[in-house]
Amino acid sequence: MQSEALDHEINILGVNWNQSNETGNDLMAAGRDLPWLQDTSEANVSGLFAAAYRDVIILDAWNRPVGPRFNLTTYDLASPVNQGVMKELLRMAAVMVDADEDGVADDWEEIYLGGLGSSPGSDTDEDGEDCLLEYGFGSHPGERGSLPQITTGTVEVDSEKRFSVSFRRRLGTAGGLSYVLESSALGESWSDGWASFEIFEVENPYDGTGTEIVTVVATGEVAEGALYRLRIVLP
Repeated sequence: MQSEALDHEINILGVNWNQSNETGNDLMAAGRDLPWLQDTSEANVSGLFAAAYRDVIILDAWNRPVGPRFNLTTYDLASPVNQGVMKELLRMAAVMVDADEDGVADDWEEIYLGGLGSSPGSDTDEDGEDCLLEYGFGSHPGERGSLPQITTGTVEVDSEKRFSVSFRRRLGTAGGLSYVLESSALGESWSDGWASFEIFEVENPYDGTGTEIVTVVATGEVAEGALYRLRIVLP
């Protein structure tokens, strides 16, 4: 679901709360594209969130419950009023709060940096990558071994192997971060590289980092010795 007001990605999942009981899963998933997950006694999602039957529980990018839960038995979505309330709850949860206006979400700074005192250009773990890069690419600013991962390779598209680039980016567009792919023949003059690439796959790992893994592929042959770099630009 894409929020119209915020242009921010909202992921909606269904969970069968009957632990390890798969009865009815096929029926619930038939003809629908909503991801439908099976709870297990090991995961115990229903117990973890103290879920009641037909509860809608809204989580933030860190998988923490936010706002009141919305029960679909009590508040039937056949009612336009209840639909409006549900949409507003989702939109409120999708708002990125950036009180210090540094382009980095406040909750990320509070969790990883202990407050809003650090600037996007600071390198808290002294690993050579500043906080903005760690935030934008989903790595940990307090662990030297956790670095932004940008990988290259090849993927098969229509029986043809193409050059690919994979990286993490923040979910949705809240905060206005831009990811700029540039190309160069000799590493001296850089130009826009997006024109010769297209998105191949976008995967949400649901790992609480608030990021998704994007793989882009070249639309044509890549010149021998070509160089590429990926930059993050603040709004």
